[in-house]
Amino acid sequence: MDISARLSIAVTDGFVEALLIKGQPIKPVITDAWVKEIDRDIEIKDFVKELSQTLKDPVATVVTFHSPSSVHEQLYMYGKDENVKVNIYRDLKRDFDIELKENWVSYESAVCGDNICVYAGCFPISKGNFYYRAFSGKLRVNAFETFTISLKRGIYHLYPDETVLACMTYKNYSKILLTKNRRILAVKDIKFSWDEMVNRTAEVLKKSIPDTISFLRTSGFEKADGVDDSVYMTMADVLDPLISGLQSVYDYVKSAKSVFGSVDRVVLMGDVTNIRYVDAYVERVLDLETKKSYLFDLADIGEGLTMDFLKTMKFLDVLVGASMRRVR
Repeated sequence: MDISARLSIAVTDGFVEALLIKGQPIKPVITDAWVKEIDRDIEIKDFVKELSQTLKDPVATVVTFHSPSSVHEQLYMYGKDENVKVNIYRDLKRDFDIELKENWVSYESAVCGDNICVYAGCFPISKGNFYYRAFSGKLRVNAFETFTISLKRGIYHLYPDETVLACMTYKNYSKILLTKNRRILAVKDIKFSWDEMVNRTAEVLKKSIPDTISFLRTSGFEKADGVDDSVYMTMADVLDPLISGLQSVYDYVKSAKSVFGSVDRVVLMGDVTNIRYVDAYVERVLDLETKKSYLFDLADIGEGLTMDFLKTMKFLDVLVGASMRRVR
């Protein structure tokens, strides 16, 4: 087995993507990448077969998941004298109406003042066993984890020792997380999506989808000549769930400053970064330093790959974060 290589695989409803990375966990080199649309889980076996045929040697593999229908995650706060494990199992069963004997449960905790902050996730054992068998051949699976865990690891390497309020936007949804020192202190799903921003902006702009995407990339929140104010009002309206979600978590942090400390910065990731000057807009509204950030900046690109191709991947940041997990 090539001990310098690591394979990270992102699995979600309809897609599976993978990165092959070599070198040290800090500033490794992306040497290969794969993308495949899938209609059924069984097609993952075909994807793995293709990977195994491409790989020269067995490789340590981290699989990261997101599936609203089967992957459940939640954040809980308990007292230091409480039985954390018992409480997690009780609360997951209550919140998601699941049978815990049918699910894998994983959690990590952090001391927050007089309390313990716990991020917990669960995943059906039946689906987990299917994936464990599917990821075979030259793939040596070391860990399964959620997208959230992969992201917080990457955010830590970008901003070590900072308290970061981050929002990752995908095609159809967004996730907000508060992280500090490799720990998750808050997590929240919001109804902001790149698709909605493009479609609603196209309606008022009266342009095609490709032209609207070009407008968002080149002008965004900068006032352009000949563009009616209604366009910017629509963009702000679509962005409001993101702003409100960040504000609610920020207010939560301020209400317990002695526990969480202060937020050092807001970080925007994923598709929302396609909008020019969105960081300046969010910073002005929240009065918090805001930056667009890209986890792929943590890696170099090997020969034969281009950033243009990598940017077509839906979960590139997640994959880079997953690849930084230390494997044995």
